[in-house]
Amino acid sequence: MRNGRVRMRQADVSAVRLVASAQRRRVFWPVRSLRLILAFGAFAAAGYGRAADQVTPRRVLLLYPYNNLYPVSVTTGEAARKRMTEQSRAPLELYSDFLDLGRFSGPDYERRTAQYLSDKYRERRPEVVLALGPEALRFANENRSSLGFDSPIVFCCTSRARLAALGELEDVTGIISEFDLTKTLALAQRLQPDARHLFIVAGATEFDQ
Repeated sequence: MRNGRVRMRQADVSAVRLVASAQRRRVFWPVRSLRLILAFGAFAAAGYGRAADQVTPRRVLLLYPYNNLYPVSVTTGEAARKRMTEQSRAPLELYSDFLDLGRFSGPDYERRTAQYLSDKYRERRPEVVLALGPEALRFANENRSSLGFDSPIVFCCTSRARLAALGELEDVTGIISEFDLTKTLALAQRLQPDARHLFIVAGATEFDQ
């Protein structure tokens, strides 16, 4: 990242028109709630529309940062999957993989995971990788050569600060999500003006800490 910019390369217009339209310029859309993640429907409709005689399915890999027990990322992925399926004018093949980075980490683990994914999708290379959160985005970006995916990355659920920490990103676009906890607390105070104690339940991930 240079001067806060994410650099894009020329993408296959027929595969990802959304990404191609963002070539070498900053394309971030601030969102305020999970409902706007459904904007991925526009990505599917614009990026996958082809002539009616096109029968080859377009492949999308949804990359989850943790395991399938994390409801937030799973809910986001299902919303994106549903929207793309509804809006796409061409058949889609949607794949999902869970990196489980909440329980396993380190260069060796990521190297083995990248090799596993490379072998798994050797004959079914995804045309787009949808990274559900900053950890999945970091993994996909840092392991591009090992993965062997010559495909753009679309991300969501990532704040500006965490995006900037990833450094320069090539062929990446997505949705910025800012989490404003002060507004949540203000709403709680309006709903429960007599409350005197606040209990915060958090997880063990970097974001929760």
